[in-house]
Amino acid sequence: MVKKRIVDTIVKNNKVSDEDLVILEYGLSKMFMFLEDVVFTLVLGYLLGIIVESIVFQILFMLLRMYAGGYHAETERKCKIYSVLVTIISLILIRFLPDGIWISFPFIFAASIVVSMLAPVEAVKKPLSDTERKINHRRAAIIVAMADLILILDLMFSNFVFYKPIMVGLYGVCIFMVIGKISNKRAHETKI
Repeated sequence: MVKKRIVDTIVKNNKVSDEDLVILEYGLSKMFMFLEDVVFTLVLGYLLGIIVESIVFQILFMLLRMYAGGYHAETERKCKIYSVLVTIISLILIRFLPDGIWISFPFIFAASIVVSMLAPVEAVKKPLSDTERKINHRRAAIIVAMADLILILDLMFSNFVFYKPIMVGLYGVCIFMVIGKISNKRAHETKI
């Protein structure tokens, strides 16, 4: 309803071609999905008593998904359901995993390597150009390196505010990327 009012106001005040209208509606739809995800994450983080951790998770997960890619649902509805499920599971893990789980350290760096090597895993319906692929790969690798550095510093100073959200975020993105690679391979095989 709000989206429709915004579109109507813009169309009324400006000359908008049919092509631009489609782009406008798509952009607003994505913006509202993003805002819904952020609000949901913040509310759930608040209810679980991990507001800072939920923000760290959301930032890392969104940035990595943007540049590293991974599995993309076939419909917007499935995408929303998967997003909500991933957020709920991730924040519950962040809340209830014990602090400073050193045993998971090798797995975190394994996930970091997988994400850095596979990035970007593109959507079948929206392939990337060679330039986009290189840029997204570089950006994903930089984000992973920064996340790993923050994680190490967090552990060194026994702070444990960033450790779990970074760990869970890296695992989540890694899983989505592997599923995306498998899904893309199957889609490509069925075309042949």
